[in-house]
Amino acid sequence: ASCLQAGPYDEQQSVALRPAANGTLPAGSWSLVRTVVPAHWIVYMGKYADADAVDEKKAELKLHDVTFEALINPALAPGLSLGGYDSREAATQALAGLARRGVRTARVVQDRAELHGQLLTLPAVDDKLRAQLDGVRIALAGKALQPCP
Repeated sequence: ASCLQAGPYDEQQSVALRPAANGTLPAGSWSLVRTVVPAHWIVYMGKYADADAVDEKKAELKLHDVTFEALINPALAPGLSLGGYDSREAATQALAGLARRGVRTARVVQDRAELHGQLLTLPAVDDKLRAQLDGVRIALAGKALQPCP
């Protein structure tokens, strides 16, 4: 048996998920557990005028051997993330290191606020329970069941 979880779910999503889980899964096989997902910070470059401007910046960063990643927060697009961090301090420290490498226009921004919600947790998923999970897939609101940490 393995532990699986999905989420976090806000209050409205939890209200929708509870009856689906109750009607499909055996009692005691699941729970909704309160959780806090910490805020997330990035070293950010943008917003740019268009995709061509983003491509130009990517080429420039490659010349300086600076890596970048896709943005998680669509409100910051078009732009680039030069790294994600669990604290503002860690992101600021990374920005200082990038400045020493010639990156001049990046700044630290919060790309996700702290989230309060609930995780659907299934602590002991065996083959029998796994077969019943399709009955709650719609109620998972597009959030995949993943192994517990």
